[in-house]
Amino acid sequence: MTSTSPPLRLPRLSPWARLALFIVAFFIVEMTLTELMSPFGLLGMLFSFAGIFGVVAFFSAFLDRRSFASIGLEMTRGGLAQFALGAALGVLMLCINLMVLAATGCVSSVHISSSASPLLIAYALGFLVQGSAEELMARGYLLQTLLTRYRAAVAITFQLLVFVGLHLLNPGVSVLAVVNLTIFAFGTSLAYLRLGSLWLPCGLHFAWNFTLSSVAGLHVSGVDVPVRLYETTLRGPSLLTGGEFGVEASVINTAVWLTFCFVCARRSKRYQQPTWWEQVRTLTRDQFGGVVVEELTEAETPAEQPGSANADDDSAGASLSP
Repeated sequence: MTSTSPPLRLPRLSPWARLALFIVAFFIVEMTLTELMSPFGLLGMLFSFAGIFGVVAFFSAFLDRRSFASIGLEMTRGGLAQFALGAALGVLMLCINLMVLAATGCVSSVHISSSASPLLIAYALGFLVQGSAEELMARGYLLQTLLTRYRAAVAITFQLLVFVGLHLLNPGVSVLAVVNLTIFAFGTSLAYLRLGSLWLPCGLHFAWNFTLSSVAGLHVSGVDVPVRLYETTLRGPSLLTGGEFGVEASVINTAVWLTFCFVCARRSKRYQQPTWWEQVRTLTRDQFGGVVVEELTEAETPAEQPGSANADDDSAGASLSP
């Protein structure tokens, strides 16, 4: 007996109505959990991001009428390989930043931190929750909700504005910090659109934040993490070091993240099974006068209709290379 996928059910309410309700729910849940977890300091704040998983799961089930995994978190070997690749890319991009800083004389000193302790494991888990939750919210729910009806440019721009806006009150935020956060959000959006999965963006986001703060001992988005493996002291112009915000606000990082965007933009679509938003878009194409998501490249052919045979999960690959 062959198994068949459940029939696609269109979402309740319009995309903008669902997004408005989602953003309200997001702020209520996050402010409540942040307050409850405040006695545990920064570590409690990181774990408070777990609330985003609950909000996304609720809206996916009751308004989108789809599974939680369909947002791009299907448990497959290919997905886990993409997460590992994303984590490796996050570490690699940070290492490039640090090597350039060292070559330009901006690294004053590096030594083992006296704060190093087994709590590093807890911070690793905390950053895993926080980084994945931000990707789930921005490149997951916000982006994909708009992709069901609008062109990619509209969907990317909206989630990008929300993502960057959430960082505007961070300590030491600067114009270059905003520019770099914008580039990061754009790059991870492209990565999702190429792979049809959130695993790589989640791995990249987690590894970057954890390695930057709890391993290298530098500020992450202006935040100083109290437990770290190394103490790294930077000196020199803020254009190179990023100032109080950290290396995320440096011109070196601008070049690194722009390179990531360029690589993602040059890749063709790496999956065959249509995503949830592609299926919804196909079924509602006529209803909205043919205004649908534009294909990002000529190489991206229209998605298969729902119910078509799915290629092996592993064929999606864990690489952005051709």
